[in-house]
Amino acid sequence: MAASDFFLQRQLDALMAKAVNQDDQLWVKTDQHPVKRLEQLARHYNGHIRQRAVLRLGYMHQSSSLPALIERANDWAAPVRTAARQSIRRYITLQDAVVLVNCLPDFYRLLNGERDDHQRLVDEVIQFLSLPQNRPRLLDGVCIADKNIARIATQVLIEQQLFPPEIIFQQVSQQQDCMVRLMAAKAVLSHCAAVTTGRMQELLRDSYPPIKQLALHYVINQKAEVSLPLLHLLLLDRNELVRKRAARLLDAGGLSPTEYYLSVFNDSSRRVAERSLALLGLDEQKYPPVEELALKSLDSQQPGMYRAALRVIVWHQQQEAREILLEAISCPSPVIGRMACRQFIKLKLFLLPGELQPVLDTHPSADRQRLCLALASSLNLWDSLIFLLNNAAIFEKSLTQQAISGWKVRANRSGNQPDARQKRELLVLLDHCSDDLFRGKDYLQKLLSS
Repeated sequence: MAASDFFLQRQLDALMAKAVNQDDQLWVKTDQHPVKRLEQLARHYNGHIRQRAVLRLGYMHQSSSLPALIERANDWAAPVRTAARQSIRRYITLQDAVVLVNCLPDFYRLLNGERDDHQRLVDEVIQFLSLPQNRPRLLDGVCIADKNIARIATQVLIEQQLFPPEIIFQQVSQQQDCMVRLMAAKAVLSHCAAVTTGRMQELLRDSYPPIKQLALHYVINQKAEVSLPLLHLLLLDRNELVRKRAARLLDAGGLSPTEYYLSVFNDSSRRVAERSLALLGLDEQKYPPVEELALKSLDSQQPGMYRAALRVIVWHQQQEAREILLEAISCPSPVIGRMACRQFIKLKLFLLPGELQPVLDTHPSADRQRLCLALASSLNLWDSLIFLLNNAAIFEKSLTQQAISGWKVRANRSGNQPDARQKRELLVLLDHCSDDLFRGKDYLQKLLSS
């Protein structure tokens, strides 16, 4: 132990011996783990203790302590911040390059701190990692499973131009994080010399839509060639913008996207997902009979095709699609029911009192109950309360209470008065309603009785 380290330890022991500094919540004495003890003391409320703990951590030079030191670099006490920076600089060594790479997110979070200007410290770390002997460690960082480390490592490699874009692209090709792949794709596409046929195919086959969009944008601007099978694959992509750009390329080559979409849609041997995407593609290409095709597809027993057809019909008919949406809400598939419910609310369509109850009676599942509660706001103000109270025994109590709270907010903003039928039904329902379900029901009963 160095003399200065021993002196710091003596000071810490003297400070912690005082009763005023003994905080059982923050300091747990662990003689077997002195590093952990110092990390705890680095968060002590006494700044003198924090300062000495930070300095001692720097002398002990344990890689696991670096995040704690970076945290103290933004301490509210200036002497502690200075001590933390001093200890952090002890880690700027060749042996600790991997540790610095793993702590890059912590360093970048410092830049958001307002207690001091941390740019100089962060720049020192980046410049050190940018040295030729440390660049391989930074390149390895883009493959780390932690997406925050991988993203910042990729950002540093690209901004500092430490490796050619094609090397970075090759390194991140197996990275699971889509944002890392997107950064590498932008770097490659910004250097035309790095764009090869193989790399372009890899970009166009990526699972992340923005990467495919970016690659197609490059192909359109540079008038590059894409193989016909790959274009056909992109025409059936799940992303609308990818489909449109692929159709634009196919059309520029003298081929009709509409004909390809029709061939896929009419081919019963193709997968349902492909045929449903072909229907959406026909709509995007403004194929005149597409609405008729969509109406016929509503008879399909496949949820994917039904959803695509419903999307096309709603886009063309808007509020006239009310009856179709109401039927779709009653569909056994919960996915279609949720989609129809969202569209119903989005279009601000109205509901009649007798139209919502059959939906709940037909499918009284928990998922359908939530849909009916969401649709209750489309009913008349007082009919929606009748619906909620009438089905209070079916719905979960917490969901009913939440819906009634929303109804009260709606009622306070409305001047709509109940008619005689609504008054009669509400008075009967409120008599059987518990106070914890509808707080303030007595006031409403008096109002309805007057």
